[in-house]
Amino acid sequence: MAKVSTQAIRNFASVFIGTGAGALNTLVVLPWAFSSSLADWGLVRVITAWALLFSPIALFGASTTMVRFSPRFNRDDKARLAGLLTIPAIVLLILFGLVLAAAPEHMSVLLGVKTSSNIWWLYALTVLISVRGYLGGFLATRLKTSGFTFFRESFVKLGYLVITLLFGWGTFNFQTFLIAYVGIYAASTAAVILQAWANQISLKWRGFSSKARREIMAYAGGIILAGSASSIVLQIDVLMVGHMLGLEAVPVFTIALFIGAVVLMPAKSWEPVLRPIVAEAFTKGDVKELERIHSSTHHMLLLSSGWVLVCVMAIMPQIDALLPVKFQGLASIVLVSGLAKWVLSLGGGSRYILAQSPQYRSVIWINWGMVVAVIPLNYWFMHPGGLDLGIFGAAAASLAVICSAETVRQILLHRYLKIHTFTWRSILTSALLGVIAWGGWSVNPELSSWGTWAPWIIIAAKSFLATAAIASAAWAFNLAPELVAKYGRRKG
Repeated sequence: MAKVSTQAIRNFASVFIGTGAGALNTLVVLPWAFSSSLADWGLVRVITAWALLFSPIALFGASTTMVRFSPRFNRDDKARLAGLLTIPAIVLLILFGLVLAAAPEHMSVLLGVKTSSNIWWLYALTVLISVRGYLGGFLATRLKTSGFTFFRESFVKLGYLVITLLFGWGTFNFQTFLIAYVGIYAASTAAVILQAWANQISLKWRGFSSKARREIMAYAGGIILAGSASSIVLQIDVLMVGHMLGLEAVPVFTIALFIGAVVLMPAKSWEPVLRPIVAEAFTKGDVKELERIHSSTHHMLLLSSGWVLVCVMAIMPQIDALLPVKFQGLASIVLVSGLAKWVLSLGGGSRYILAQSPQYRSVIWINWGMVVAVIPLNYWFMHPGGLDLGIFGAAAASLAVICSAETVRQILLHRYLKIHTFTWRSILTSALLGVIAWGGWSVNPELSSWGTWAPWIIIAAKSFLATAAIASAAWAFNLAPELVAKYGRRKG
């Protein structure tokens, strides 16, 4: 377990660096660099959203399937498993390329990426993210996730920041910017390939019995059905904003989503290491261990992700004042988006436990239920003929669907494995977080004598005070016994 904690801490460092670089880029540099061409920034975001949607589908559940079955096999069979899972991915990527090549103009209109040349940047990005995701699954089976997380998070975000600065300074035009943007993902994927090679990845395409192949591919098929639905839910709001409100609205929505998405930092740190330890527990048939994993991650992520959300909302009035005028007034969207990410986090390990359980098909129904609900909800919430809530409607639709899905997920977790999620500690933690967030939002001192430094001083002070209040409450009410057990004992 010490190795798992070490990996999670290293992953958090990479996620933190990446989020910091992303914050500087999204909130300051990108609005400046694309101030006269918001549609171009929107185009980059739409291309990325499509690639993030298509790549899990192309992977055909390879990453999760590799993690799920690896504990069962010896070295040679692990190589056969890795080789078997490359076949559907290669076939699907080739088919996707042929479809794009057959009708590039039509596909560019359908996907909203302006020109047929941009289709190929989308395709290149899809291939690169797919390869990186596949290798991430292999590295997770070896509990070698920190390097992968660094290249996926820190490296990509820092590279994106650098090329945006160069573009803003007029060093190159937008087409060169697109080449550089895809190049960052290519370099990230190349680094992960080298890491996988250093960890002795091996591929074999023969030797499995037909029964083993059927079991593996049946599971992979179920995971891709669930994964494709999940990808649609995560990206559909951006795509529908671009389609219904125009590419110019996408950057505004992107900023609000980014600020809300920092709430996922703790969950993203634990994700790579949770999957293999859940798989090992299932292989051993250890339900008690699954219950322990779920309980500890639920409470840790409830508190840690809640801490991030509280800090974000406490300083949001100051952040709002620092943003360019066209990006101000996003606090309500940030709150709704942040709450959606917090709800995802408080589920703890439930997503990974259900996805690797014998009842993994339930995940398919949950995720596709989300798709069936989120598309019409987005349309109704955003469209002038509906509630006409604009980009706020997109965030609200996602929150409603995520809350409903998480409720169903926890009900099924209890039904199938008798694992309870919510306790008195969950309720108390949520209430305390809400009170501290409201206090931070409401208190906004004036420091006009400090000039332009005033907002930054207030941001630092409120972040510190919110953190201190949460830490004190966690200690006083014993809300984080897992951390206390690891780093020290309570006295008295």
